[in-house]
Amino acid sequence: MQTQSAFLACLALALSSCSAFVSNHQAVHIQAAALDTRILVNGTQVGTGQADVDLPRDRSHVVVFERDGQQSYRVIDHVWSIYGKLDTLGSIAFLVPGFGLLCPGSRSLDPRSVFETEPAPTAQN
Repeated sequence: MQTQSAFLACLALALSSCSAFVSNHQAVHIQAAALDTRILVNGTQVGTGQADVDLPRDRSHVVVFERDGQQSYRVIDHVWSIYGKLDTLGSIAFLVPGFGLLCPGSRSLDPRSVFETEPAPTAQN
C-alpha cells in the first residue's frame, strides 16, 4: 500500500504544473466566405480570404471580416485546456500543480477554426 501511495505521489508531482510547459500561443485557422474579404484580428489585418495565425491563449480575440465597407464579427474565446483541468485536479492533492493554472498553457482557444458563414453584404450604390 505504501509503495502504491508513493508511486501515485511521485506521478502527481511529475505531472504537476504541466500547463507551464505548453506554448503560450495556439494556431487558429480563419476562413472568409469570399476571397476578397479582409480579415482583422484584434484590429490588425492578418490576411485576405483566409489566414493562419498564432494567438495568445490567455485572452479572447475578436475576428472582423470586412468587405466593401461591411463588417461581420466572430469571437474566439479562451477556455480551460486539458492541461489546466489536470493541474486543477492535481492541486487537490498537492499545491504545486496550482502554479500551472497561472500560465497561459492552462487555457486554450475555442474555436480553433473560424469561418465566416456568409460574405458581408456589398455596399449598394
